[in-house]
Amino acid sequence: MLPVDVELLIRDSIDVYLKAQGYRPPRFGQRLLAQSFAGETIQPAKVVAVTAKEIEAVSSGLVTAIKNVIEKVPVNPYEGLQNDLLQVFDSEFDKCADGIRKFGGDTLKRLSGNTSASSWFDDRLEDARKARHLELKLLAAELLKSDRHNIRSSQISRTTISPSVKIFISHSSTDRELAALLVDLLRSSLDLPAEAIRCTSVEGHRLAGGAETDSALRRDIHDCEAFIGLISATSIESAYVLFELGARWGAERHLLPLLAPTADAAILRGPLSGLNALRCSSAADLQQMIHEIARLLTISVEKPAAYQRHIEQVLGWGAVKTSSSESHVQPARFVTTEAASDDHYANAQTIVEQHCEGQWPDNYSMREFCIHQEERALEQLKSGRPTDIPDDVFRKVRRHSAEQWPTSFSMRLFTEQQEFQSYRKLQHRRK
Repeated sequence: MLPVDVELLIRDSIDVYLKAQGYRPPRFGQRLLAQSFAGETIQPAKVVAVTAKEIEAVSSGLVTAIKNVIEKVPVNPYEGLQNDLLQVFDSEFDKCADGIRKFGGDTLKRLSGNTSASSWFDDRLEDARKARHLELKLLAAELLKSDRHNIRSSQISRTTISPSVKIFISHSSTDRELAALLVDLLRSSLDLPAEAIRCTSVEGHRLAGGAETDSALRRDIHDCEAFIGLISATSIESAYVLFELGARWGAERHLLPLLAPTADAAILRGPLSGLNALRCSSAADLQQMIHEIARLLTISVEKPAAYQRHIEQVLGWGAVKTSSSESHVQPARFVTTEAASDDHYANAQTIVEQHCEGQWPDNYSMREFCIHQEERALEQLKSGRPTDIPDDVFRKVRRHSAEQWPTSFSMRLFTEQQEFQSYRKLQHRRK
């Protein structure tokens, strides 16, 4: 067993560290509570983020305190050293874990009525325990195989396997179509293999069969190099998405909020509101996302020709979604015109089929999706002229869009929406 004087030094070192960091009651809960405010209110997402960050910090700090003593005090290696170090760690970590579990679980239950939050914190604490156990086992193993009794911690590095998941896309399952398009865009623009992107609703990017879902997702969320939060009215209300966003924010690693076409930046709450969000409805923002992630992964971006059609797919999907949403809310906002009549689109089905076959000659599932999207865009184009757009302006925009995109109705719809929006802004400035 550990020499008594060594164990006392370790526990004293731990006690000094915990008190200095405020991990001892009663300051512990008060400090976490103070960090959970966003403005004048406590945000559940921030509670999750703050608590996740504290779990990582306190568990790592305990290991550091143990290493500090082992480095400086001669310890004769013996077979039970590993278990003794783990027992010291567990006895101290359990005290902190009780405080973390009580603060996180009770606070979330009080704020949102979420009674399942405690299991999330239990899992997160167990993950941290396993990670720190690995570090201590490595320390003990190094001591056992070395003739030296004093080892510098720099010689005992964490052994981590470089994660195959480079990009994590957090999203609601209701946004799976858009998530799939983003996956295709990232893979084509950055030349990434399927396993480099985790997107749980998209075929080929889900977790492996038999994987422990919660622990695998937590590992991917923390270890991935780039994290994209796909923000929509649905995802921002999802408990799972909030947990994912909060955990990543607490890890203080890359986090990019990406707004769905129908979402506005005002939807961002808590710590997310302080982050610069990009938009799926902007080609410039999609390009910025691609180049930022490329720099983060230290890889090069493919030539635009390799991924331009994928940007068009995302923009076209957004145009259809936005138009459908607006027509559902205000179904009488359009006036049928000659330029929107069925006769004007007499050969539209042939154009759609030829366009999608040319875009996706070897991918039948994407060709089917493309046809469905183009047909939805076509129906929106047939709706006619928005009542607040003069007929001459409408005809000019429609003619220009058709000339610019002769074979893609979704991109025609996107271009028209952009032009109409700009026209409205100009009219508003003149008032």
